[in-house]
Amino acid sequence: MSILRRLSVLVLGSALLGCRPPSPAVDIPIARRVELVVRNAVALDRESVARNEGALQVLMRYADFPERTESGVRVVLHRRNSPPTDSLMQLTDSAGVAAFASLEVGDYIADIRRLGFEPLVGVPIRIEPGCGTVAEVYLGIEAFCLGECPPTPGRAVISVCRGDS
Repeated sequence: MSILRRLSVLVLGSALLGCRPPSPAVDIPIARRVELVVRNAVALDRESVARNEGALQVLMRYADFPERTESGVRVVLHRRNSPPTDSLMQLTDSAGVAAFASLEVGDYIADIRRLGFEPLVGVPIRIEPGCGTVAEVYLGIEAFCLGECPPTPGRAVISVCRGDS
């Protein structure tokens, strides 16, 4: 069978099977992909409260397999009202954790990226004084398909502290 004939059979077969070019990823607003969990405050130490500082741990998980973690995920953190050039960057370790200690209290934006995964950008994070905030990030695998196969969207679960009222 000639190459031209094989190519025409492949194209005709694809059309009959309903294959079509992949559609762009569904753009879900970041506000719908971030879940906020409020828990009782556990003070890091008295000094961090006095310095008006908090901490952040980012835990990276697969969206399709939440029990799996990934090392080498790039987490970029910057203050909400500052330019992205004034940012902090950490890579997740072998346990899938990126830790930021001694952060000034306030609102931050996190961008999480890893080759082979859909990026999760613009995640709002609030740092409270003396509080250890935890962000569990679930990244969806970036899909490369012949047909339509939407990837599992990424999401973040942020656990923040609340003081005793």
